Amino acid sequence: MTLITAVFTGFIFFHSCLNADASDGESIALLNIINRFFNSMGIPLEFSNFIVRKLAHFSEFGVLAVLLTVTFYSYGNFPLKKTPQILFVCLFCACIDETIQIFTPGRASLVTDIWVDFCGSVTALILTSIVIAIIEKHKRNKLLKSAAD
Repeated sequence: MTLITAVFTGFIFFHSCLNADASDGESIALLNIINRFFNSMGIPLEFSNFIVRKLAHFSEFGVLAVLLTVTFYSYGNFPLKKTPQILFVCLFCACIDETIQIFTPGRASLVTDIWVDFCGSVTALILTSIVIAIIEKHKRNKLLKSAAD
């Protein structure tokens, strides 16, 4: 899990290194896929490039938080005990991500993107912690049941 988390963090930073044209090209390609999907379902929604870019930030850092949470859990640490560390790493990575963009041609570094990244991290951490708590409760109940038998 540690290696997967590190590789995904590299994926985030790689996308920060893409120049404005390449980054915008990826966003527009994804935007077209999303809009075609909703149109094919008969749903009259039209997402904008701005929304897709913010959802990408939110999602990338949500995935990072899930990976960090599962990594800590795989080492025997219950996520709630490691919440400050997980959120610190996510926030630190968001700051690095935006700092990289200062030096990337045509890109801008935005404090608002750090907030979007962090919101994605917090949301995913909460959801992942709930899932892990349910799994732990199920394990305890199963263990108690087998002990009673």
